[in-house]
Amino acid sequence: MHRILREAGEVRERRRHATHPPRKRPELMADGPGQVWSWDITKLRGPGKGVWYSLYVIIDIYSRYVPGYLVAPD
Repeated sequence: MHRILREAGEVRERRRHATHPPRKRPELMADGPGQVWSWDITKLRGPGKGVWYSLYVIIDIYSRYVPGYLVAPD
């Protein structure tokens, strides 16, 4: 029976599935320096075992210049 139904195109999923529209990712554009900044956090190993630091960096996406950073202990 399943083979006959499959050949006739009658076999399908009967449950309702939610269909969401695709989300558009925001895209930031910069025509010059100082217009759009981004940030990053990186973990740095310290001098001893179990000692870690966090490096917080601000990045200008146009010129890739780093206008500011901060190193903080965890």
